Amino acid sequence: MVGRADSLREVVRALRKVPLVTLTGPGGIGKSRLAIAVAESERAHYGDGVWHVDLSNVPAGGPIDEAILESLTRGDHSMTPSGRRLNDVVAGKRMLLILDNCEHVSRQVSVVTSDMLATARGLSVLATSRIALDSVGERVVQVPPLAVPDPDLVTDAAEVRAFDGVRLLVARAMAASPSFDLDQSNFREVAAVCSRLEGWPLAIELAASQLRSLTPAQLLETLDDRLALCSKDPATIARHTSLRAVIGWSWELCEPAARTLWQRASPFADGFDLDAARQVCSDERLPSEEIWRVMDSLVSNSILVATRGPSSLRFRFLETVRQFGREQLDLSAERVHYDRRHRDYFRSMTADAARAWDTAEQTASIRKIRAEKANITRALGWSLATPGEEEAGLEIATHLRYHWAIDGSIRDGRRWLQRALDATTTDAGMRPTALWVLAWVTILQGDAGACSVALDEAGELALAGDDRIASTRAQVLRATALLWVGDAHNAVTSLRSALEFFRGAEDAGALLFTSMMLILALAEAGSAEEAESVATEALSVSGRSGERWGRAQSLWALGYCRWLAGDHEAAHTLVESSLNLRLDFDQTGTALKLETLVWVAASRREYERAATLLGGVQQLWKRLGTSISAFGIHFARHAHECEEALRLTMSAARFDSRVAAGRALHVEELINYALGKALANSSPDERHLTPRENEVSRFVGEGLSTEEIAERLTLSVRTVEGHLTHALAKLGFRSRTQLALWAAKRSAANRGM
Repeated sequence: MVGRADSLREVVRALRKVPLVTLTGPGGIGKSRLAIAVAESERAHYGDGVWHVDLSNVPAGGPIDEAILESLTRGDHSMTPSGRRLNDVVAGKRMLLILDNCEHVSRQVSVVTSDMLATARGLSVLATSRIALDSVGERVVQVPPLAVPDPDLVTDAAEVRAFDGVRLLVARAMAASPSFDLDQSNFREVAAVCSRLEGWPLAIELAASQLRSLTPAQLLETLDDRLALCSKDPATIARHTSLRAVIGWSWELCEPAARTLWQRASPFADGFDLDAARQVCSDERLPSEEIWRVMDSLVSNSILVATRGPSSLRFRFLETVRQFGREQLDLSAERVHYDRRHRDYFRSMTADAARAWDTAEQTASIRKIRAEKANITRALGWSLATPGEEEAGLEIATHLRYHWAIDGSIRDGRRWLQRALDATTTDAGMRPTALWVLAWVTILQGDAGACSVALDEAGELALAGDDRIASTRAQVLRATALLWVGDAHNAVTSLRSALEFFRGAEDAGALLFTSMMLILALAEAGSAEEAESVATEALSVSGRSGERWGRAQSLWALGYCRWLAGDHEAAHTLVESSLNLRLDFDQTGTALKLETLVWVAASRREYERAATLLGGVQQLWKRLGTSISAFGIHFARHAHECEEALRLTMSAARFDSRVAAGRALHVEELINYALGKALANSSPDERHLTPRENEVSRFVGEGLSTEEIAERLTLSVRTVEGHLTHALAKLGFRSRTQLALWAAKRSAANRGM
C-alpha cells in the first residue's frame, strides 16, 4: 500500500457519506489492493462484517446475484428468486460488501446494488471496476497512479526517494536484490524508469524484478525500446501502453518454459497449487519435474504471487497478468487442449471427493472442494458451454452431490444440476444418478413437486438400464417423502428393503443415509427397539469406515427416537454427542440437532435454556433460507407444540428476552451454549468475557435479579439478558445458578487478594 494513505482516507470518507463507492481505473492500478486495505481499516465499523466477492470468474451476463448470495450465505436452501433472497439476507445488516472486478458485469452490478441498498440502510458497497457503474447515488473515486518525479528536474537521490512510485520500485528491487540501492549514481535513471511507467504500480513491480540482473540504466534503455514498439502496436489501442509494454516485456524476458507455464496456467480461477500445475500444464516440452523450478522463476519475476495455505503453497496471477497469459493461450493451437486438461483435473478431483465421502477423508474432501470452488465452477461452465463436452459437465455436477446437499450449496447445486441435465440428452451414464441428486437437493428445499418429477425420470431410466443402485437410491428418497407427509408405516417398509439391498451392495454411504431415515421412520412408528438395532449397525459401519457424518446423523436420529419414547436423559446425551462431532460442513444437520435439543430441554423443564436455544436455531434457519417445516409434518408439529408450551410456561417478557438473547448468539457461541462448553477454554475464565459481561456476572453473584441489574446499569432488561447469555456460553455454564456461584467465588478471591 505504498503511497495510498490519501486514497485510503478519501474512500473511507466517501463510505461514511454515501452507501455506494466505486474505485475506478485501468487494470494494474491497485484498485483491489486499496479496497482490501479499506476493508481492514473499517472492519470494526461494520457489526455484521466485511464480505469480499470476486466477480472476475462470473461470465459476462452471468448471475452475479447468485455469486454474491453464495459468498454471503455459504449455502442457501431458499427457493425464493435470487434477487429477492439477496435483499432478505442483507436487510437489517450493518455490513461492508466489496464487489471486486465488476467491469464486465457493470450493468448487472448496478441493478443488484441498487436493489440491495434500497432494502438495507446499514449496507455499504465498495466496488472496483475499470468503468463506473452509472448507478444512482454512486460516488466514483478514481484510483490515481503513484506520484513519480520528472527526471529532468530532480537534483539528488533524496529528492527522488520522496516520490511514492520510486519508493515502491526501490522496495521491490531490494526484495529481488538486497544489494540494490538508490544513490547519487543512479537516481536520474530510477526517476526516468518510474516516469516512463507513469506511476503504474503493477508495471513498477514487474520492472523492479528485473533489477536483479540489470542496472537502472540498462532497465531504462530496454524499457524505452519496449514502449516505442508497443505504442505502434494497434493491439494496445484503448489499453494503457506502459503497463501493456512491461507485461509484454516480462513475457519476452521469461525463458520458454516460463512462458509456456504462464499461458497454460491461465485457465485457473482463483489460483492453484503445485500438484494442479503439474497435472494440468506438463508435457514433454515442460516436464512435471521442471514445474516447481519454473513456478519459482515466475514468482521471482512477480508474475505469480505465492501465498501459504493451511497445508501447502498456493499460487495465483494478478488478474491483469492472468488475462495476458490467457490471450497468449487463445492465440495458440493449445487453447481447447488446456481448457480440457483443466476441466479433467477438477472432474477427477470431484470424483475422488465423492468416493471419499464414506471414508476418514470425508472432511478433508469437502474442504478441498470448497477451496477449489472457483476452479470447479469454471470447469463446469466450460464443459456445458462447449459442444461435445456436456457429459463431463453432468459428471462434475453429479460428483458434487455431498457439497450440494450436505455442505449446504443447495441453491447453487440445483441450478448447476438442472443446467447440466438440460444440456445433455443421453439417457445412459450419469443421468439417473444426476436426477437422484437433483431430487435430493429439491426435497431439502421443500419442493416436493420437483423432487417427484426428478425421481420419476430417475426411476424409469434406472429400470430401463437395470441399475439397481440408482433405483434403490430413488426408493430411499421416495420413502423420505412419504415420512415427511406423515406416512411412517409405508416409509418403514420401503426403507427396510433399501437397507437390505445396500448391505449387500457394500455401499457404506448409502447404507448410513438409509439407516438415518429408517431410524427416524421407526421412531414415528413407535418401533424404538428396531431403531436401536439399526443405529447400532450404522455406528459400527461408520466406525469401520472412519467417516463422521453418518455417525453424527445416527446418534441424532437415535436421540430423537429416545426423546419420542420419553427417555429425555438418553436423548440429551445422544444428541449432544452428535452435535459435539462439530461437522462444520453440515449446517442443516447442525440446525436439526439444535432444534431437537430445544425439544429435549423443554421436556426436561429447562425452559429458559430451551427458549434461548429456540431463538438461536430460529436465526440459523433464517440464515439458511428455510425452516424446520421443510423437513416434514412431524418435525413441524414438534416445533410448534414446543414453542406453544414454552409460551404458556414462561411469561411473555421472559420468553421474548430469552429468544432474543439466543438470536444474538453467533453459530459457534450457540453450539457451545448447547453443549455447555466454554468458547476458548474448558475452564471458566473471566478473560473470555467483555467488561460489560464481567460486570453483569458480578451483579448476578451478588444476588441481583435481571431487572435490578438493568436498573443499576441503566440498560434494558433485554440487553442484560443478552450479556448473560453470552457469559454463560463463553464460560460453559448451563444455568444462572452456576454463573452466580462462580462470580461470587471470584469476588471472594479478589477480596482476599
